[in-house]
This record gives sequence, C-alpha cells and structure tokens, in this order.
Amino acid sequence: AGVVLLRAAMILAAIALTPVAFQPRLASRSSRPLAPCISCCDSPPTTPPRERSTEVDARGFVVPQVGDVVKMPSKWPGEWEVAQVDFVQAVGSRSTVEVDLLPLKSIGDGLYRLSGRKPAAVRADIAKLGRLD
Repeated sequence: AGVVLLRAAMILAAIALTPVAFQPRLASRSSRPLAPCISCCDSPPTTPPRERSTEVDARGFVVPQVGDVVKMPSKWPGEWEVAQVDFVQAVGSRSTVEVDLLPLKSIGDGLYRLSGRKPAAVRADIAKLGRLD
C-alpha cells in the first residue's frame, strides 16, 4: 500500500512541475472560440447533385447501375421478386449486358431489406428485368 501511495504522490508532483502549456485542459476552459452552429437549411449545397447518366444497350434496354433496385422474374410465371444490382457486365460476344442481383426480402408494404449476410447473387440478362413502379 505504501508503494502505491508513493507512486501516486510522484505522479501528482510531476503534474505540478509540468509547465502550464503542456498540461491538459478541459474543453470548457479552452481559450479558442467555438464555431457557430450551422443547420442544414442555412446555406444551399455547394456541389450540385450528381446526375444519373442513362445508358442504353444495343437492344434498347436501359442498363441499370450498381445499387439500383429492380424487379426480377420469380420462379413462378407472372410473379416478380425485388433485387439490388451488385455487378454489371457487358458480354461483347452476344452484345448483351448481364447483371448480378442480390435478392431482397419483403418486410412490409413496399419495404425490402437485404438478409443478414450477403445472399448468393443471381445472374440475369437485363432484358428480363422490370422497373419498380
């Protein structure tokens, strides 16, 4: 116990002998003025929003971009599932575009989510995809 008290006394003495410039200060005692608060509506955005470029393949289908949410055909005729585009690849030999899709699970009326871990991707031609309404 005596060693602990001696060590604590040495630390306090070292702090007392340390010049004021090197001692830590609390944020409330800082001499620097704080920046004024800015809300999101005070000024317009400095950069314009990124414009989406619409790319069309040789057959006339719109090429989706990575992250787009699309409809893909279900295993049952006439039914659709919702998926997110994970990868886009042009196939030059057939002059088509294929995408890897991550199926989404429905969690409510018009609400979808990715499953807990990354699901197996489904490859599909863009001609088989539909647009969400």
